[in-house]
Amino acid sequence: MWRKKIHFFKYQKPVIVSKLIYYNAIYKIDTRKPYGAKRIKKYMNLQHLVQQK
Repeated sequence: MWRKKIHFFKYQKPVIVSKLIYYNAIYKIDTRKPYGAKRIKKYMNLQHLVQQK
């Protein structure tokens, strides 16, 4: 019984938590994007300019 618990917390839980963190970050990025073609182009251009600095 305790071996199953050790295996879960050592191997399985880190995989689950890392995926949760990753998909949560992707969700936050997607929800902050503006809606509409013109706004998206403006947003993407601003992001591109910020990344170049």
